[in-house]
Amino acid sequence: MEYIAAKKQKTANGIIGISSTVFENIAARTLDDFNDVKSAPKAKRKKPVLTSVEDGGIRVDVNVLCRSSANVTQTCLEVQKAISENITHMTDFTRVKVNVIVKGFFS
Repeated sequence: MEYIAAKKQKTANGIIGISSTVFENIAARTLDDFNDVKSAPKAKRKKPVLTSVEDGGIRVDVNVLCRSSANVTQTCLEVQKAISENITHMTDFTRVKVNVIVKGFFS
């Protein structure tokens, strides 16, 4: 299991490390708040949400399907913002980069 300890997240007692699974779960659960997107099906050996450390922050790649009648750009911007805000709110990590990758559409 990979743990993420971003720079400048040090407390008086040491550095806090959070499992990458926590960030992935926050992102996946955030998608549940939206009617016009859903998590893309799991591809071979790839999860629909992936996290990594990038330049001392957290990078979250979210693969989604968009409703065919939705404004894709606006919806993805809202998803990006919501995921970033939820991660910051729940973990205090402020350097969060969210990439929303549209893999297809649904009706």
